[in-house]
Amino acid sequence: MKNEPLTIEELKEMAGQPVWCPDEEAYGVIMCDSIGKWAGIPFMHGVWYHDGIGVEFNHNIIERKLKCYRVISEKAETNMPTAYDVDAVVKQLEKEIQTHERCIEYEKKNGTITEEFQQRKAVEVLKDAIEIVKGGGVNG
Repeated sequence: MKNEPLTIEELKEMAGQPVWCPDEEAYGVIMCDSIGKWAGIPFMHGVWYHDGIGVEFNHNIIERKLKCYRVISEKAETNMPTAYDVDAVVKQLEKEIQTHERCIEYEKKNGTITEEFQQRKAVEVLKDAIEIVKGGGVNG
């Protein structure tokens, strides 16, 4: 199976799903709001790590003309379970949620409604990701 860049239409349907972006040399999770200023515009949410320092980012895929690729797990290719520490993954995602919840409080006082909304959507996507992890990688 050849791994082709995802189309914008495919990305719009992939909210909460992982992708690889060689342009950014990073993995990310797709976010695509259904309402508001950014409705229908896919964003890549992720964290760069370098020398023990993480920098969070949200990139507009269309505006930056990023090429994103579907992440195909060994599980999908071999039909074998992927081994991971569920508790460790959930703990990491919960830390991300805490970061976004602090941002929500900051945005309520100092930001715009759009910035607050984006933080709330990030929390929603991360909570969905936790449920997927707890369910063994199955959404729903």
